Amino acid sequence: MRAEAAKHGRQVRFSVLFRPILAATEKAAWERAEHILEETRRLRVEQGFHAAALNRAKA
Repeated sequence: MRAEAAKHGRQVRFSVLFRPILAATEKAAWERAEHILEETRRLRVEQGFHAAALNRAKA
């Protein structure tokens, strides 16, 4: 990623965020985590960031 950005005279920075997922039970926390993941995937597809779109961009 950095090498590709450098070809265009740009620099890339990265950020990582860790977000605890809290619930009354571990099972409920995992259910919440799965819901967050599903929603994130849905939004990425809706916004054109799904794998097929990314693969086209690389070609």
